[in-house]
Amino acid sequence: MSESTSSDPSADDARRERPPLVALLGEQRARSLRRLLLAAIALLYLASVPWYRDTGGALDVAFGLPDWVAVAIGCYVGVAILNAIAWQLTEVSDPVPLELPRSEDEPMS
Repeated sequence: MSESTSSDPSADDARRERPPLVALLGEQRARSLRRLLLAAIALLYLASVPWYRDTGGALDVAFGLPDWVAVAIGCYVGVAILNAIAWQLTEVSDPVPLELPRSEDEPMS
């Protein structure tokens, strides 16, 4: 296994390429939007807990589920969507290139 110390600037630039949303919005606006999304995720997690229910209250049904379950599922779907957007705004820099495992059929160089 050989260590690859690339002096090729295009290889470094390819690893440091900005995510499309960051390139579109700009780094500062993307960072602010990401923080806003993370705050919204925290609020959705808080909203998913049925704080609002009375302990002896009547059970309402929404979409064939108890209302608190429907609200929780809706919050979790929202969290998943906002989390996906937040990750699109996250720039991950990894200076070490990824080495994929070789198949047995592939000759070693």
